[in-house]
Amino acid sequence: MKFNNIFYLTGLIFFAIVTFHCQSTEKLNRKNISYIYSNDPTALFPQFKVYHHHPDSSRIYIFLESSRLLFQKLPNDTLYKAFLTFHLANNPKNIQKYDTLVKKLQITLPDINENQMIVTWIDLPCKSGELKEINLLIIDEKRNNPYWHYLLLDKSGNGNEQYFLLKDSMNNFITNNYAPSSLLTKVKIYSFFYDKIYIKYFIDDVPPALPPFIYETPQIKLKKIYTDSIRLTNHEADIIIQNHRGLIGFSNQTTDNNGLFIYSGYETFPKPSQINDMIYPIRYISSMKEFEKIQNAAKPKEEFDNFWLKITGSYARSSELIKKYFTRVEQANLFFTSYTEGWKTDRGIIYVVFGPPSLIYKNNLTERWLYGQENNALSFSFDFKAKPNSPFANDYYLIRDADYKSLWYRIVEGWRTGQLYLP
Repeated sequence: MKFNNIFYLTGLIFFAIVTFHCQSTEKLNRKNISYIYSNDPTALFPQFKVYHHHPDSSRIYIFLESSRLLFQKLPNDTLYKAFLTFHLANNPKNIQKYDTLVKKLQITLPDINENQMIVTWIDLPCKSGELKEINLLIIDEKRNNPYWHYLLLDKSGNGNEQYFLLKDSMNNFITNNYAPSSLLTKVKIYSFFYDKIYIKYFIDDVPPALPPFIYETPQIKLKKIYTDSIRLTNHEADIIIQNHRGLIGFSNQTTDNNGLFIYSGYETFPKPSQINDMIYPIRYISSMKEFEKIQNAAKPKEEFDNFWLKITGSYARSSELIKKYFTRVEQANLFFTSYTEGWKTDRGIIYVVFGPPSLIYKNNLTERWLYGQENNALSFSFDFKAKPNSPFANDYYLIRDADYKSLWYRIVEGWRTGQLYLP
């Protein structure tokens, strides 16, 4: 999304005594956070970026769209105002109690019809070599819709993504781990700890995730095609990026197991709009014969339309189902892109086919998605685990089970008959 203006709001250095833990929580926090993967336009849905900007502290950048905040203007005011508060849980294992207020923020805008990107930050004590769990709560005080987020400050010296900060060709912070390739032609990189950066380019030939009942998941091995390097001056450098679609890595080492990785996508990424970008995602609900027929057709758009028309029997219903399916593809790209497009990942395949879950429980290593009501015999769930020692942010794998087979085919059949009632 493009923003005509970006508002930078002063960060706050917070050095109060707060208890932090560096061990994984054994149980999932029993707090439903399904809003983190929701397309609800009133949900806060902030983006976060941790940057180690000093040996003794780390900065959490927070990015929010003004359209997601509730602004009010009193009769005698000339500006619209919104209010946010930021809280930390003193005990990261008990996120029900946020008893440390770290920041209050008033946002004023002359016009609320134009979406703005709000940028603010919080500095927290974190010394080199430390790992700290952070449970952060953000509340829009006017709307009273809380947003909980778990963060791990990893300052163990392994050159992970938190040691780097990146701005795109328009001089805006890259808040996600992806961007359209047109915004990556020239980037500015920051690193307080390293004075030489290696830039690596990888081909995206990762296959789509397999259905959840299949245990034999393919081994992912990325193919690096080129490496460059640059020296930083005063902790920053401008980098000219090759025209590239796929993964780009920024690291202090020549090896590929650390650093900041950005997925360089097509022009409208994460939203697929060209037929070539819309063919591959329908592999989840098409037969191999149908998929290859579309892929190899002289007029792929026409064959693509025929596939959906055959399912629905009407142009109106076909248009409705295409919109539903590719909205999910877009959302999967938005939420789950990592070393490849989000729809190809384990969480992506579940999100696209089954839709957003009713409930999500999460800790620092696991996400559980529940569809339906808790303790209901008709409900079902999926568990995802963070991949250990993965250099990629947002990298989770599904706990697969043969018992998902009948469920999978039932939901896919719903797509293929045009009778889908999931959200």
